[in-house]
Amino acid sequence: MSSILWLNIGLAVPFLLAFTGVPLWLTLNHADTAPDHSEARGYLAAKRLRIGAAPQLASVARRAA
Repeated sequence: MSSILWLNIGLAVPFLLAFTGVPLWLTLNHADTAPDHSEARGYLAAKRLRIGAAPQLASVARRAA
């Protein structure tokens, strides 16, 4: 094999390790943190109050029947 091929393989290995290793490291480093959905819950609660929960429940009941 030519030296250009070996050079290409030698340069590809660190990049492939970085492409797989960095996301894996970030995932393992922050695995214990859970997403915070408090803003979404507040938005959905306000939206439910604004449009009322009864129409949504009625449409779901109609679809189920």
